[in-house]
Amino acid sequence: MKRLIIWILSIFLFAFTSPAAAETSIPKEAQEFADRFFYNIVVEELGTEHAANFNLDPDSTNITFGPLFQRFSVTPEFVQEKNPDLSNGIVPSDEYLSVVYQDGKPINVIGTYKNEAGEFALSTFGYGIDLAKRMDKFKGDEVLLYEGPADAWYLYTGKKIKPLNDPAKQLMKEEKDISDYQKIIHERYKDADPNPEMGGGIIVPENNNDDNKTTTILYSIIGLLGITSVGLFFKNRQLKHSQK
Repeated sequence: MKRLIIWILSIFLFAFTSPAAAETSIPKEAQEFADRFFYNIVVEELGTEHAANFNLDPDSTNITFGPLFQRFSVTPEFVQEKNPDLSNGIVPSDEYLSVVYQDGKPINVIGTYKNEAGEFALSTFGYGIDLAKRMDKFKGDEVLLYEGPADAWYLYTGKKIKPLNDPAKQLMKEEKDISDYQKIIHERYKDADPNPEMGGGIIVPENNNDDNKTTTILYSIIGLLGITSVGLFFKNRQLKHSQK
């Protein structure tokens, strides 16, 4: 009996201390914002000339949403140092993402974040159908890791990094140990100059001080995202401010 109790306690200890099973509970305010605003934000795009950029069928208002998932980011030390502390290199952000469904099919991703006033607002609508299809297959507390300059999304399991969308797969063909992923990230950006004026850099939480409660620590490869992505960026900003 004693051995059984120890075995059960060991399972619980592993579950609560494993990085992949870290606390990812969704704030009530984030869910409330999603429930209140996500539908209207998406429906407002149906009649616009760029609805196709969001993979929207303008003739259907059958819009639903999946559960919220927290986005994770890498720390500046993870990127800049050659041998950083890997146990603290991937950290949660204040952004929460949800799959957008139209007629039951995943078409895009929408998100909410806590702004500098401590309130949840729209972070973005438009991470793309590629990520939406991957998130549609999530079944538990999956951890999403974002590499901004390349618009690359990964699945973080606590020990492994698995590429999810096409940009990530182009940069990293297969699943890697976190130590191998860190070496790749370090080599890719070690000579980059931080440029907070450019969108799309590697995003790292920074004491909730700026508009996204994050700091862009590395330059953005704007050309990689293309003219369409730049247009969507400014549209997202307009939508976000309309919710404040």
